[in-house]
Amino acid sequence: RLLYVIINYSYYLKSPVSVFKIWEGGLVYYGGLIFGVLSVIVYKKRYPKIKLLQIGDILLTVLPLGQAIGRLGCLSAGCCYGKPCSLPWAIKFTNPESLAPLDVPLHPTELYHCLSDFLIFLILFFIVRKRRKFYGEIAIFYGILYSTGRFIVEIFRGDPRGHFGIFSTSQLISIIIFIISCAAYFIFKKRGKEI
Repeated sequence: RLLYVIINYSYYLKSPVSVFKIWEGGLVYYGGLIFGVLSVIVYKKRYPKIKLLQIGDILLTVLPLGQAIGRLGCLSAGCCYGKPCSLPWAIKFTNPESLAPLDVPLHPTELYHCLSDFLIFLILFFIVRKRRKFYGEIAIFYGILYSTGRFIVEIFRGDPRGHFGIFSTSQLISIIIFIISCAAYFIFKKRGKEI
């Protein structure tokens, strides 16, 4: 939410009270993920015996399944909607309380997200988890897979969000997470069990 407010600062300068109207949008998954990672790091400092990468593996093995289910909530609310399209699987929102434009065929980006997240869960749970060679490998593959899927789905999103040049805010964060995850794979491959 804070990043959303910063990106749209001109609006919030005129209406500072709107900063607290979280029901109007601006709650982004990446903000929760970043806060979650920082929380685990703080927890590690307090309890140094725990293995940070092991916790990441445990949490991030099942997180995509929760995300997939959560995206069905997005579909129900009409948030995170897609751009107009004429594809046979386009969806129309008709409920006047929907956050999406009404009676317009749109890319079902909520379902794209849902399917992507469910596929990530299957890969992490049934393939990476069973072949894991070091602590942190699941967390790293989550970063690689989720950032890739998110970057692609963002292409079809139509809801108003902040942009940096040609990229949406989430695409830019996806690029950063992808690079960090790839670098972490090579860094932690040899010493991951020690962390």
